[in-house]
Amino acid sequence: MSLQQLSLCAPFVVFGTMKAYARLGQNDVPSDTVSLRTPTHRPWDPLGLGQLLSQMCSTETEGTQLVSYQAVSYKDSHCECFSIILTMESDSSTPGLTPEPSFEDEESSPSVTEAESDSEEARALVKEVADLIAAGNVRFELIENCAGGTYFVRNATTNARVAVFKPADEEPGMDTNPKGGEIPKAGFVAGQSYIRERAAYRLDRGLAGVPETAHYSVPSALLGRAGDAGCVLGSLQRFVASEGESWDSLPGRFSDEDVRRVALIDLATLNCDRHGGNLLVKEDGALVPIDHGFCLPSTAQDLDWEWKFWPQAKTHFNEKEMEWVATLPAAEELETQYLAQGLDAASATLSAAATVVLKEGVKMGLTARQLAEFWQRSSPEEESALERLVRDHSSRWTDLQSAAQSALSTLK
Repeated sequence: MSLQQLSLCAPFVVFGTMKAYARLGQNDVPSDTVSLRTPTHRPWDPLGLGQLLSQMCSTETEGTQLVSYQAVSYKDSHCECFSIILTMESDSSTPGLTPEPSFEDEESSPSVTEAESDSEEARALVKEVADLIAAGNVRFELIENCAGGTYFVRNATTNARVAVFKPADEEPGMDTNPKGGEIPKAGFVAGQSYIRERAAYRLDRGLAGVPETAHYSVPSALLGRAGDAGCVLGSLQRFVASEGESWDSLPGRFSDEDVRRVALIDLATLNCDRHGGNLLVKEDGALVPIDHGFCLPSTAQDLDWEWKFWPQAKTHFNEKEMEWVATLPAAEELETQYLAQGLDAASATLSAAATVVLKEGVKMGLTARQLAEFWQRSSPEEESALERLVRDHSSRWTDLQSAAQSALSTLK
């Protein structure tokens, strides 16, 4: 008989619907991702929650039984939420097993919200929006030209845009997406883009200027969900004023440095959605990269970079940019970080491996254009050089590093 722990990552229980992503693995090292959903359920009924989870797990995870669970409640913004740990048993000889719940109250749950890992700027953004909500001085405005549900967060008094909120349950591919439609890119699971939005901000560390991003729970009523007393989890990003988007300008307007730095964050995160609408242009011509919900994929099939054929992509990285690459976390550490943030194992491994190759390529003096060619597929069916390296060597990071040096040398 073997026991496995499923640590549920955000999103977690939100009053109207529970949507949990469980990371399944041994020794706390996740190896797969399982999507669990429930129908409408009031979370402050722990026994009922346990029975519901038991039914879910016997349906979603064949051959397992839910032995016990622990539900830790905490307050996030103006909502009460759950962190849940399930203990699964692979022996199905005890049908109908009813779990005995353990229930605790805490003010916060770092293992789920990871708020303590957010930057000071991200925490300040969260406080600013929370203060507006507490004062009843906020308005959420649905943005029409986005694939998923995306909202401007406005100060209701001044009408100023403060932030952009993207609910996890309104992302492309989700049934509750007001725009409808499927996920437009390969290598993604619906409802996880909010994880990638924050992960990209954290990895950027100010290099390319990804606006501060955090996870946040918004009262459902503020999104126009009448009769729903619950909350909705999603990504909250600082609004950046701009005069337009990069595809409205000729690329010669942009500085070499700005383009190279956007290229670096896209290469490091395997961004699949860097079209011209996802690069804001400020009045002084500076670029601001936004919309990172389709980065950190499990496959490099759909990498899409507006900057690839701009002349700036052929210039060499400067000392600051090279230092940023050199100080990226080691692959094993980065993979662990991604898993802890809720990414599936395939996405975490591929994205961590990309940083190994990126470090070697930058040390060798390769340009963003050269690296982009190595990263991208020549056809949808054929793996890229990067993907082949990862497939053959990601089980040992030192082997990948050596193989990358050999493969990249052919580009010089």
